[in-house]
Amino acid sequence: MSRNAPIDEASGFWALDPAQSAFIAEASRAAAAGPIPPLAAAASPLGGMRARAEGYELRAGVAIVPLTGPIMPSANALSRMLGAASLSAFMAALTEAVEGTDAKGAVIVIDSPGGLFSGIGEAADAIRDLSEVKPIAAYVAGNAASAAYWLASAAPTVIAHRSAFVGGLGIAAGVPVQERADRDGYRVVELVSANAAEKRPDPRTDTGRSAILAQLDAFESEMLADIARLRGVSADRVRRNFGRGGLLMGQKALAAGMVDRVGRLEDAIAVARGEPAPAPAPAAKASAPIVVAPPIVRQPAPIASAPPAPSPVPLTPEEEWQASPALRAEFLNDRNSWLAFKRAVAAGLTKE
Repeated sequence: MSRNAPIDEASGFWALDPAQSAFIAEASRAAAAGPIPPLAAAASPLGGMRARAEGYELRAGVAIVPLTGPIMPSANALSRMLGAASLSAFMAALTEAVEGTDAKGAVIVIDSPGGLFSGIGEAADAIRDLSEVKPIAAYVAGNAASAAYWLASAAPTVIAHRSAFVGGLGIAAGVPVQERADRDGYRVVELVSANAAEKRPDPRTDTGRSAILAQLDAFESEMLADIARLRGVSADRVRRNFGRGGLLMGQKALAAGMVDRVGRLEDAIAVARGEPAPAPAPAAKASAPIVVAPPIVRQPAPIASAPPAPSPVPLTPEEEWQASPALRAEFLNDRNSWLAFKRAVAAGLTKE
C-alpha cells in the first residue's frame, strides 16, 4: 500500500456523523506517515464479540453480527488505527451467518457513526436480499448514523434502544489542500489534463466549491432515495422528517418513522427467530390521586326574627275625622282652617 492511500481514502465521500470527521482526518494524516501495526481486538460489551465487525456469534439460535466503529470498504492501515469496521468483512460474516449456518435468522447489532460512501448502497441491497432467505433485524445499540443507518434501513425491522441515536443523514467530503512545503521542503503541485478540469476542484475557489457541492448533493440524493425505498416511504418524507442531518433519539426516531420499535436486543432476537417481539413493558400505573373532601363548613342557623309588622292601612277621611278630636275641634272652631275643611269635605261631612 502506498503511503498516500489512506489520505486518498480519507478524502473521499463520507456518510458520517460530523463529530467523527476531525478525528478521521487526523488519523489519516498519521496513517500516511508510515505503517501501523494491527490493533488488538478489543472486548465488546455485547457478549464477547470483537469490536470490529469481522465475525458473528450464535445466541438463542440467532446469529448476532456486530457493526461497530467507522465503516471502511476494506481493512487497511487507516481502518486499523480507527478500530473501524470493514464493510467487506461484515458482509462476508452476515452472508455466512444467513446462508451457511443453521441459525433461524440474524441480528445486525449497530454502534457506528457511519463511514465511507463507497459500497454502502450495494451492501444495503445485499442485506435486503439476505432477508428474503432468513429473517434479519437491525438493532441500534448506540448510534446508527449516516451510512450505518443506511445499512440498518435495509433490514425489514429496525429496533433501537431508548438511548440510541439514529440519523445524521448526509454526505461530507474532506479535500486536502497543501498550504506550505512539507518537512523535506517539497511542495506538491498537481496538474490535470485539459479535459479534466473538475478532476481536482479547488475548494478555495467558488468554481471548485460548486463542483464539490454538486457531487455531495448527488450522492445525498442517492442515499436518501435508497433509504426511502428500503423504509417504504417517500424521499420527501425522509428529507423532511428523518433528522435533516441531525440525530434523533429513541422515541423521537420512532415517531419520525426511522425505526419500527424502541426495545432491547432480546426483542430483535425474537424478530430474527420469527417470533413476535415481546410486548413493551407497561408503563407503571400512577397511584390513584387521594381525593380530599373539602371541609364541611357549618353555617350558623339563621336567627328567627319576628315577622315584620304589617304596614298600617291608611284611614279613610271619615275614619280619620272620627278618630281625631283635634281635627274635629279645629274644623268646628276655625271654619277657615283649610286642612280641616278639605278633610271634612273628603269625609262627606260638609259641602264646599
